[in-house]
Amino acid sequence: MNKIFKFILSLLIAGLFAGVGIFFMFNRGQSLNSNQEDYQKIYTVTARNISSNLQLSGKVNYLISEDVVFTTNARVKEKLVKDGDRVEKGQMLIRLNEEDLIYALENARVKYINANNKLNEIKNWQGSSSYISSKYQLANASARCEDVEKKYKENLDLYQAKAISKQDLDSSEFELKLARSELEITKAQFTETMAKGDKKAMEEAQSEFIMADIDFRKAKEAMAHKEIFATVSGVITIKQNPSDSGSAIQKLFSENMSVSPGDIFMTISDKSILTLDVQVDEFDVYRVKENQPCKISIPALPGSEFSGHLVSISSVATEASRALYRVRCQIDQLNPTARVGMSGDVEILLEEKRDVLVAPTSALAKKETVTGVYSVESGSPHFCPVKVGLNNGDLAEILEGISAGQKILRIVPANLLNSKSNGT
Repeated sequence: MNKIFKFILSLLIAGLFAGVGIFFMFNRGQSLNSNQEDYQKIYTVTARNISSNLQLSGKVNYLISEDVVFTTNARVKEKLVKDGDRVEKGQMLIRLNEEDLIYALENARVKYINANNKLNEIKNWQGSSSYISSKYQLANASARCEDVEKKYKENLDLYQAKAISKQDLDSSEFELKLARSELEITKAQFTETMAKGDKKAMEEAQSEFIMADIDFRKAKEAMAHKEIFATVSGVITIKQNPSDSGSAIQKLFSENMSVSPGDIFMTISDKSILTLDVQVDEFDVYRVKENQPCKISIPALPGSEFSGHLVSISSVATEASRALYRVRCQIDQLNPTARVGMSGDVEILLEEKRDVLVAPTSALAKKETVTGVYSVESGSPHFCPVKVGLNNGDLAEILEGISAGQKILRIVPANLLNSKSNGT
């Protein structure tokens, strides 16, 4: 019986020691994990570089690309280039039919001369032949009417004295009516002639002259551009419809083809210099400037990164719900492997500071209106007000309040954020 009792007692003692060992091992593991988690939450303030960048996406394009635009109605006499040709600035591209331009110029010249003569005549209307003739006719009609009326009165007296017959009096009265009718007609004609030189006629003549002058100038300018030259150096691209074949492209822009003002049939592009065109919103556009350096990457070309710089910033926003401004970022390498239309990403360096104290932005907290961090130098977290400089969203420059080597909480716990005191 004693043996059984001793066996049971030994089992109980062994179990007790095993339980105590397990308890201590478990607590030790928890303590290690806790210390490791606490260590991950602590950040040692150090000096390092910090920068603020703008990350944008856009499309690859040519830096220099200009359309060849016709300015007049004409026919193509000779085409001196074809699709894919390399041309230099000042090289002749197209020669237009000169006969069409001469005809248009002479027609415009005649209209200009006629409009100018008409305007000058109205300006000096009272000295014009039409006005003088009409005024002379009115004076003659008035004088004749006076003579005929005087003659009628004399005949009326003679008839009453029975010196002339009734037939002679009727004949005199008929001549008076005729003379009065002619006078009224002449007066109406003179009034109409006068109206040709009034204010309204002057305004119409001036408008007609201005239009004739514009057409004449355009015709002279068209004649001066009967030969079209390249304004930039680059490669020719003939405009085409997506369904056109190679031969159709050449036929589309052929000799004797009629063209109109505003028609575009070719583009000259310098294919050695590419840009990445991006849209910058109204809140960031003031932070970028021309010649600012940038880095450009093209997802279609894995592993490739190009250096670049900003060459232009649009001064006018695009029409959208949010104001966006086009910024052109030139790829510095000549003849890059990228192609027009490819998607690309650009990183624009806005600001950089070197060897300054920094802290994670997650370490920043606010007590009322004061920004600070929680120092753990004294054992328990303690709020330290700081002055923040450059902040890029991940790191913040610390200007005042803490020093290098100081340990702070990397992430501020919710209980500290909600606490009204500066301590735990």
